[in-house]
Amino acid sequence: MGLYDDDNAAVTTGDLKLRDYWRAKFNDQMLDQALKSRQDEGAIGYTLISSVSLLDELLKTYPNHEDLKKWKQKAVTIQGKIGPDFNRSGGFTKSCVWNEHSYQEAYVGYHCGKMFAANNEWAEAYDCYRTAAQKLNFLQDRTEAWPADAVAFVKEKRAEVETLRDEMGKKL
Repeated sequence: MGLYDDDNAAVTTGDLKLRDYWRAKFNDQMLDQALKSRQDEGAIGYTLISSVSLLDELLKTYPNHEDLKKWKQKAVTIQGKIGPDFNRSGGFTKSCVWNEHSYQEAYVGYHCGKMFAANNEWAEAYDCYRTAAQKLNFLQDRTEAWPADAVAFVKEKRAEVETLRDEMGKKL
């Protein structure tokens, strides 16, 4: 038990200023997208292994956080429907961005950067925005078969993130 662990246990709602929190939130949103677009069970099942593990780690630190508990319950429920003997060679179609690491890290960097900037933590915000800008630049020509909301995120956030990165750099 750490000196400040009680502070973390008291957190029950709200976004957390952690990259792993934003990865977990991304995974939850992508699970919804994967189910809606009826992606391969094996791809979903395989990805849920790491998603649930991430949620388990976050819940060790934030055991009373309602969103984390809800996301884990949903993921475990879907895992139960798929079962343990799923085809591990299945993959996502190009219309599902859950396996696009650069998209995930752009999402994480953008949202986490906003939280750091709101707390005047300029170096952390700069690092998040720098990563997001790199990933969004990489993705700009790779969105052809993606859902409209994912394409819009890449297009709309690219210039914004570069501006925010530059602003944070000036504050260092």
